[in-house]
Amino acid sequence: DEALQRLRRALGDGGPEVLERWLAAARDRCWQLRGSSPPADLQQRAGATLESLARALKDADSLALGEPIFREPIQHFAFLAGWMAGADLPISAAVALCHGLREVTGDVGVFYDWLVVVVAEAYSAGVEQAAEARHRQIIEKSQVVCALAERVVALFVVGDPDREALDDAIGRLMMLAVMRDARAIIIDAAGLLDHERLFLATSFVAEHRQALARRQVMISGVSPELGGQLAEQSKLPLEHFECLD
Repeated sequence: DEALQRLRRALGDGGPEVLERWLAAARDRCWQLRGSSPPADLQQRAGATLESLARALKDADSLALGEPIFREPIQHFAFLAGWMAGADLPISAAVALCHGLREVTGDVGVFYDWLVVVVAEAYSAGVEQAAEARHRQIIEKSQVVCALAERVVALFVVGDPDREALDDAIGRLMMLAVMRDARAIIIDAAGLLDHERLFLATSFVAEHRQALARRQVMISGVSPELGGQLAEQSKLPLEHFECLD
């Protein structure tokens, strides 16, 4: 395979000299990467990616990225692109790495076309994961625990909190109830997008039965039917109301 031989000769062992030329070529194609030197994290991750590709090329029989021999370098390229998405570098920077490597090694057929697809898909997945992580952080911080009155504490459940966010919120609620020696605990679900999440929330509350022995627990913002189901499922003497007055 002539293209494979050319790529082997161009990359060698993927050492610092080739890495420097690669990143320089990438910077020429994306102004966000330009500057006195590339970010240290980018240089380190790109170096590991280049070395992985060079190792795979030594034993490869062709440049088909679907071959098992390229599994590790493809993972490195995917992790690199996902990291760039999380580091707020644009997708053009990730694609510029592919085009920069093509310049350093010369054209080797469709190899880099496939690599661009891998990098673009990994970058898109990284963007989605970063957005989901930010959403989880926002939702977790939106579960407000506060003291409503003397010895009355409340949790306002809003949005679509996941299991971890609900567990954290209930933990903070029960801690405040103990600290304030609360006689009443209120969980308001008026701002909850999916009231089915309340079954999970009340199951977390039920884990604190000893702390609830002398306290009244109320659920507001629910229909009478749902309130009855929550009380039955949690086996707690829950009082439920349609609104919090």
